[in-house]
Amino acid sequence: MEKDVKPKLQWLVSLGFEPSDLGDYLTRNPFFLLQDLSDMQRLVNLFNKEFEFTPKEIKQIILSDPRVFMMDAKFVTANYNYVHKVMRLPNSVIVKHPFILRCSHSSIRNRHEFLKKLGRAIYEGAIADQNATDAQDENQVQPVSLDAFLDPSDAVFARRAANTYLVVYNNFLRNH
Repeated sequence: MEKDVKPKLQWLVSLGFEPSDLGDYLTRNPFFLLQDLSDMQRLVNLFNKEFEFTPKEIKQIILSDPRVFMMDAKFVTANYNYVHKVMRLPNSVIVKHPFILRCSHSSIRNRHEFLKKLGRAIYEGAIADQNATDAQDENQVQPVSLDAFLDPSDAVFARRAANTYLVVYNNFLRNH
């Protein structure tokens, strides 16, 4: 135990965890102890240096969705680049919805492209593009909630995010 568990607990404390919070965290995420510490540290470095998340934001992601730090770095990077650069979601929004980093890349892309086709690819908290802002003022499109965008059910996504029917989304997927 001294060799395996202690370094991992020390690592969590170095990320800003209070020692009193470790028991609760490990109860909710026992698989943490099975993960390779160097892989998790690589992801933390990636989030900190390349994605420019603050240590506080990294801790928040670890607490709310620890499985993000069990993912392959290439997968996380691909999703981050898409949601940050294409969908224009800032880190502050990603921290509130870290599940977006674990979702299937094709699902995120398909849903975004569908919303774009409908003229609804404007998300709550997204960085506004000046041209898009002018167009939005004219059309008064309501920003899409990321909770609706990320819902596992295509029917819920179609209804709540796209404001349309599932059959329309399925037709888009067939022809896209």
